[in-house]
Amino acid sequence: ENSRIVNTSLFSQLPRKQGSILYCTTGIVLQWLQSDKLLSSISHVVLDEIHERNLPSDVLMSVVKDLLTLRSD
Repeated sequence: ENSRIVNTSLFSQLPRKQGSILYCTTGIVLQWLQSDKLLSSISHVVLDEIHERNLPSDVLMSVVKDLLTLRSD
C-alpha cells in the first residue's frame, strides 16, 4: 500500500510527500511554518484538542485561518 501513518518529534525525519498522515504537536507545526510559511507540502490540517486553549494553539488557529485565503487548494 502507498500510505502510512507517522508520529513525529521535532528532530525526526518528515514523512513522504504522498500518502502519509502526520500526527504532531502544535509546536511542531509552528516550527514547520518557519521554513514553509504556506505549509505547501500539507494537504489537510486537523486541529485536535484545540479546545485546550493556549497561546501556541491560538497562534496556530490564526495562521491556519489566514492560509485558507492564501492557498487556492
